[in-house]
Amino acid sequence: MADYRMFEYKFVGLRADSSLQWARYETLLSKCSEYDLLQLCDNESPVVRSYAFKRLVEKQSSKIFDVLIKNMHDTGEFYRTIGCMVDPCYVTDFYLEQVGYFPYYSPSAYKINTQQRNYLDSLMLYGDEIKLRMTNYSQIKLKSRNYMLENLMLKDLYYNRLREIALAGVIEAIPALAKFQMQNDVSVIMNVDETEGLIGEDLVFAAITNFPHSDLFSIAEKKVMNDLRHDNYFDSSTCKYYKALILYRTQRSKELLAVTISRNESDNQKKRAKSIRDLISKNPDRYFIGLLK
Repeated sequence: MADYRMFEYKFVGLRADSSLQWARYETLLSKCSEYDLLQLCDNESPVVRSYAFKRLVEKQSSKIFDVLIKNMHDTGEFYRTIGCMVDPCYVTDFYLEQVGYFPYYSPSAYKINTQQRNYLDSLMLYGDEIKLRMTNYSQIKLKSRNYMLENLMLKDLYYNRLREIALAGVIEAIPALAKFQMQNDVSVIMNVDETEGLIGEDLVFAAITNFPHSDLFSIAEKKVMNDLRHDNYFDSSTCKYYKALILYRTQRSKELLAVTISRNESDNQKKRAKSIRDLISKNPDRYFIGLLK
C-alpha cells in the first residue's frame, strides 16, 4: 500500500475498474483495531496515514479530533485517483475533508462543530504551511488554507497575523485584511494590483468590496473604462468591476454607470446594461437610483 504511493477509491478509470489499492485497504485496515489505526496515522507513508485516518472516521472513533489536531501541519503529498482523474493531495487537506471542513465536499457522517472549526482556523492561520505556494503558479498550495482565509471569522487578534502573511506574499489574505479597514493596508492592496495582474485581480476586488477606500477608486475606474472601451464579454469576471464602482458615491462613478446602462446596441451591451441596472436597483444606497429613470 505504501509502495504504490497512490490513494484510490473503490473504482478507478473510465471503465470503473476495481481498485487493487482499495482492496488492500479493505483487507488490511478495515480489520485493524483503533490502537493500530492510531499508530498507522504516524506511518512514514502519507498514503497509509490518509487511509488510516479515513478508517478512524468510518469507525466514529473518539480520537478523531485529537488525531486531526496532531496532524494539522502534515503536508505530506500523495496522488489521489477519483474516477479517471489523478490529482495531487496533501494529508492536512485530506484529513479536513474527512471531518466535513469543506461544506461542498463531505464524504463522511462525522462533522466538526463550530467551536472546533474556529480552533482549526486559528491553527491554520498561525501555521507556517499557509505560506506554501504552488511551484509554477502564484497561488496558495493548500486548499484548506485558502478556504480558511475566504471564510475566516473576523477577530481583532487576527489582524497582525493577516497583515504579516499578506506582506510575506500570501495575497489570498488581503480580502480578510481589508475587512479591518485600516489606512495602512491600502498600499498592500495596491501593491497586489500592481504586481500580480490577473492572478490577483479577484482578490483585489474582493478587498475593495470590503474596504472601498478613496485611494482604491482608480483601480475600479480603470477596469470599468477598459471594459467599456473594448466591450469585453460581460460575465461575473467583469461584473465585479461594477460591484466595486457602485460603492463609491462620486460623480465620476455616476458618469461611468450612466454610460454603461445607456449602451444597448449589441447583445453584450444589453446584457451588461441590464446587470448594472439590477445592481443599482438592489443597492441599499439609493445614490444612483436616479440613473434608472
